[in-house]
Parts: sequence; C-alpha cells; structure tokens
Amino acid sequence: MGGRVRTAHSPLFPGYLFLRGDDDDRVAALESNLVARSLPVDDQERLETSLTAVLQLMLADLPLHPENRIGPGTLVEIIDGPLAGLTGQVVRRGKALRFVVEVELLQRGVSVEIERWMFRPLDA
Repeated sequence: MGGRVRTAHSPLFPGYLFLRGDDDDRVAALESNLVARSLPVDDQERLETSLTAVLQLMLADLPLHPENRIGPGTLVEIIDGPLAGLTGQVVRRGKALRFVVEVELLQRGVSVEIERWMFRPLDA
C-alpha cells in the first residue's frame, strides 16, 4: 500500500514454549492445560547453548529466517561482527550464504545472511 515497507513477525519455533525449571515447574505447566506435552531433554547444556546462540542472533537485530530442514553445511566460527564467537553451519541459499544455528532437539534452526569475510571454517 503506497510503497510503505511492512515488517511481519512470526515465531521462530511455532508451537514450542521453552521453560527453564525443575520437575515441579514442568508438572505445574502441564496442569495449567496451556501446555499439551513436554519433550524430554537428554542434554540440557547442549540445548541451552543452542538457545543462547539463537538469542544472540535475535539481539544482533538482523533479519532472521526459520530453517525447517537443515542440510549438510560447512561448520564455521563467526570471527567478525555482532555474531563473533558463534559456531554453526554455513549453507548456500541461491546466491546468498546463510549462517545456521541449529536447535538439534527440535531438528530446526535459525539462519541469518552473512558475508564470506565474517567466518572461518572449523577443522572437522
């Protein structure tokens, strides 16, 4: 309408709610009838690391894209810019390179477009 730019916001992980708590907190959430079920998390530290990386992507205020199918990509470390220190995969989408942070438990992730000079490949 009239050449105006519009921004739409949608959840990065639709249908998921992340709750940090103990077993009593989980039971209280389920008893509220607002949560349908909970997923067991075998590696809490790994999930927390992934979600912290997603938060860092969000705080960088860059356009994000949900990734539902994460294919094989090169493992890299971001060496410059607001995402410096993060590790993840780089995948090609058309002509663009995208840095993907995966939340393995959900088999989903979040990606942001990056430039080649912003990362270095990690040794396998």
